[in-house]
Order: sequence, then C-alpha cells, then structure tokens
Amino acid sequence: MSIRLVFGLAMISAATSFSQEAPADYRFLGNIQMQGDKSWADGWGGDNINDLWGRLNFGAEYKQNDFSSKFNIRVYPEAFGFEPVVGATYDTTNRGAVNVNTSPQSKVQVNHAWVKQQFPDFAIRVGRFETRQTPSFIFGDYIDLAPNPAFGSRQAVHNATEITGQYGALTSSLLLGTNDRHLNRGFVRVYESWKSDQGLTLAAGVRSNLPDLVYDQGAEWQNRLDASVHYSPDTKWGVFAEYGMIQVTNALDQFPLLMGLYFPAAFWADKISLEGEYMPDRVIGGEDRPFMMAVYGQKTVFTRATFDVGVYSDPKGNDFEDMGTIIRFTCLLK
Repeated sequence: MSIRLVFGLAMISAATSFSQEAPADYRFLGNIQMQGDKSWADGWGGDNINDLWGRLNFGAEYKQNDFSSKFNIRVYPEAFGFEPVVGATYDTTNRGAVNVNTSPQSKVQVNHAWVKQQFPDFAIRVGRFETRQTPSFIFGDYIDLAPNPAFGSRQAVHNATEITGQYGALTSSLLLGTNDRHLNRGFVRVYESWKSDQGLTLAAGVRSNLPDLVYDQGAEWQNRLDASVHYSPDTKWGVFAEYGMIQVTNALDQFPLLMGLYFPAAFWADKISLEGEYMPDRVIGGEDRPFMMAVYGQKTVFTRATFDVGVYSDPKGNDFEDMGTIIRFTCLLK
C-alpha cells in the first residue's frame, strides 16, 4: 500500500511539474535577398552594375521558459556575388603585370548561433550574434563599425559572451568579444540605453581592446565611444543623431557625427530616410570628403516582399557629387 501511495504521489508530482512547463515556441526564419549597386563616380562607362549578389537566409528561433536560442545561415550561390582570388601569375611579356585569377564559388556565413538563459535580474547570451545600435541603414553604430556608407550593413557580428539587464527604462549590456581562437585579440564593450514611454531613447557606450593589452603589454590601447539620441513617438517617423570617437592604429582619431530623419510617404513608401554623416578629417583618394549623405526609401508589397531603393555618397569617389544608387529586394520564404 505504501509503495502504491509513494508511486502515486510521484506521478502526481511529475504531472504537476510537466504542466507548469511552458509550451516550446519554435519559429522558422527565412528569406531570399538580391542587391545591386551602381557607382557614378566614373560616369556612364564601366560595368552595367558594379556589384550584384544574391543570398538565401534561413534559420530558426526557439524559446521555452527562461531559455532561448537562435541560428541563422547565409548562403551565396556559386557565381553570384562571390569570386575569391585563387591564384596569380607574373606576366613578364607585359611590363611585369600581375594577372589575378578568380573562381566563382559558393559562400556560407553564420551570423547567428547563440543560446541565452534568463535569470531573475539578468540574462547571459553566449555564441555568435549581431548587434545594431542605430536606426540608420547606411551610417552610424560607431561603437562597433567604421564610418563611411555601406547599405544595409550596419549590423556588427560578434563572437562573444553578453550579460544584459533590464532595470525599468534602462537596458544595460556588458559584452566580452574575441577576434581569434586564443582570446589574444578582442574587446570589452559596455552599452547603456534608456527609453521613455514617449519614444525618446538616449544611449551611450564604450568599447576597449583590453584583451590585446593582457596578451601584449606593448599593444596600443584603443577605445571607441558612442552617444546617440533617437526620438520616435511611433514606428512611422523619427529623428536621430549619433556621435562617435574612434581610435585607429597609426592614424588620427575619428569623430563622426550622424544626423537623420525618417517619415512615411503615403502610398509611395513605408519609410523615406534622409541622412548625413560629417567627419572633418576624412580624406578619400587624396581629396577631402568631410560630408556624406544618403536618401533611401523602403516599400513592402504583398505582405512578404520588401524593396529598398536609394542614392548615397559613393565612398570610392573623390567629390561630393560622386554618388551611387542601390536597390535591394527581400522576400520571406513563408
């Protein structure tokens, strides 16, 4: 009798524990993207498109109780945007020219592969993941990235461990990242963000290469500082500004300033963004290029497909008038 009673209580306890377990939430992620850009710095000559590529993004998210995880893989098909150098030959008959040989190849990237555990007062995330600290698609995110325009590439990818905490309107992040498998090169990053109920966000952060100094006491101490303000009372429009200080080896410190605004344009675009980046000591091709700008729009059609179209200051050009145009197409797989 006692054995039956103990067995029954054990079954009830197990059933109760199982019933308290939240159902797992799986989510499949996937889209295809194509992007082409054309530089007008050299006029109408040259290639029809300076760079054309396509890729498949696929992955998944999982969440249950206090645990979550995510992975995302990018695949660039062969002969569509990735032709690495596979060799070079020295041509002695043509004034000693070097002929570079390339070969179309497939390319696979992993931009997310992480697990995260939530505790009562903080969370720990470990693995490879992206961060983005700016509303701009082209400029900003100076705590992790360099100035100069790069369309749709303002996400920074880290191999890191991150500790985050949410304390009312304040979000804190402490991140330890590495750039090699020996942890001889890396960084410590602290980022604080405060957001009000009215849509005002104030943020600031610092990033330092402390692991480099531990490994090599003769290494140069380099820091990055970033401060930003973003006001968006709803998701349709907003104004923002971001200022950075970036220390670079064997070069002058960089002090970029970004300012921008975005707004809807009725039927024509879900969002149009006007942005400008000013960096007083910027020199490209021997010419001063302190100011760069961008104008781009975004439109979603048929709920799954999104078009991004814009013009921006071409970083390959030497003058302010040197512009580039770009179009990106994104379509969800489900």
